[in-house]
Amino acid sequence: MAADFFCRFQNCEAAVSFQESYSDRGPTWIAGDETIRDAGGKSFDNVTCQCSVPNSIAPDSINGNQIIYENPRILNHPVDFCLEKNNVACGKPAADAFCESFGNSGSIRFVKDPRPTLTTWLIGDHSVSEAPDRYSFRSITCV
Repeated sequence: MAADFFCRFQNCEAAVSFQESYSDRGPTWIAGDETIRDAGGKSFDNVTCQCSVPNSIAPDSINGNQIIYENPRILNHPVDFCLEKNNVACGKPAADAFCESFGNSGSIRFVKDPRPTLTTWLIGDHSVSEAPDRYSFRSITCV
């Protein structure tokens, strides 16, 4: 099952629950062969994994209802400071999308890494950007 595969890919044991998406969100990451399908693939609105060991997207700390991710990464790429390649919806919209993708309501704080990076994960279109002028987050605090 795809949800279990996703959880194992995140170094977890299995999916506890998931919700299939019935809307076309554009590009879909195909977990089995680690490729991106342009459109038409089934996807999940959310997947809850059972993890007994820290995974690559585990928070660095939890303070009450605040979940803090330092240097957040997805599929080993820093999370881009903008939702998409065209540099719109930067900062809070991208931080909110990151938090929401892990079942949180949104972000309350974020810090931009001042150093540009060559490769980032664009959370808005679920793709990797390889450009010399991309910026990522130094930290995101979710609630």
